[in-house]
Amino acid sequence: MQFEEFQHLARLSIVGTLDVEEQAQFEAGCREFGEEAEQFLKECRKLPVALALSLPPCEPDPLTKERIFACIRPHGAKSAAQ
Repeated sequence: MQFEEFQHLARLSIVGTLDVEEQAQFEAGCREFGEEAEQFLKECRKLPVALALSLPPCEPDPLTKERIFACIRPHGAKSAAQ
């Protein structure tokens, strides 16, 4: 893994968007880059909102999107009935 790849995963980790495979890669990168990784993570943790805004947009996973909408629909229907 290149350090640049680790940095990308670190940013995603800070905003909580890593899937299981990416999390494993991130943890391996933490071990591989050691102190350099820890310093980068310290800086990232100071700026979570800026990091979220700096990430390139991507299309959501259709399954994840459907699960989110499934959770929202019952709640929205309940509110509309009141």
